[in-house]
Amino acid sequence: MSVKTDERWPFRAVREAGAAAGVSVEGAAVLRVGQCAVVALPAAGIVARVGRPGYPAERLDAELRFARYVSGAGLPALAPADGVSDRPLVTDQGPVTFWPLVHRIAGERNLEWLARTLRSLHDLPPPEGLVSLWDPVGRVEERIALHAARATARDDHVSLLVAASAKARADLARLRSTLGVRLVHGDPLNVLVAAGGPLLLDFDLAGIGPAEWDLVSVAVLQRRFGLPREELLRFCGAYGFDLSGWEDFEVLLSVRELLDCSFALAAIDADPRAEGELEVRLRAWLDPTDHSPWTSLG
Repeated sequence: MSVKTDERWPFRAVREAGAAAGVSVEGAAVLRVGQCAVVALPAAGIVARVGRPGYPAERLDAELRFARYVSGAGLPALAPADGVSDRPLVTDQGPVTFWPLVHRIAGERNLEWLARTLRSLHDLPPPEGLVSLWDPVGRVEERIALHAARATARDDHVSLLVAASAKARADLARLRSTLGVRLVHGDPLNVLVAAGGPLLLDFDLAGIGPAEWDLVSVAVLQRRFGLPREELLRFCGAYGFDLSGWEDFEVLLSVRELLDCSFALAAIDADPRAEGELEVRLRAWLDPTDHSPWTSLG
């Protein structure tokens, strides 16, 4: 559908922000929709990240600042397109930020590279004035609230996830981190393999948190998505930490799995597989003996 005539979110927001920044939005195409929409603007060589109406511009600004700091420290992370705009542009249809359009090339996930990169990230001192976006339970709660407002929402799913969120928040409050509270990416499987090498991107859960969080985000691949155990062990070896031997490993992994359950919940309207996948994930989350494989969505 042409962006010139489409008045829906996120196209209208992209058009307004593009006009304000003086960039062409011809050929705009949605790449994916999650917490925000990501829209390619090929004529301008950039990508727009678009919050929904009412989404706080401060969150998108925190993403810009985190990415700017990390990439400026020499880590392989996608830096914002500050030459277009170094701050979120607020529109009637939500705030918008701009990022370089980097072309993805075929390539296997390199978990040892990721481990070394995360170690470097965790070793960085937090910058002054950092606004932390790391709140995985808050993200789950937001997704529950959005789902509950829909006429098709299932009360049993909502009730179960509300109770699970309360438990997860209590578990995080009691967590004993061995690696310490540090800078974290929050969702470190968001890696783009470009011609110049892999890049971290999507910083909407980045901030201050237990460093183990980034590691269990990889461990869930082995527990639920078919990653061979040997690859997880190599990842932990490259990082330099025995994750499975950590006393709160299962506690934090359960919180990470709850976040993945809420992702399936949020995808129900967009992906016909999501409702069935949510059932699979919730059953496994409730029953530690259930090792049913999970299917990637999105």
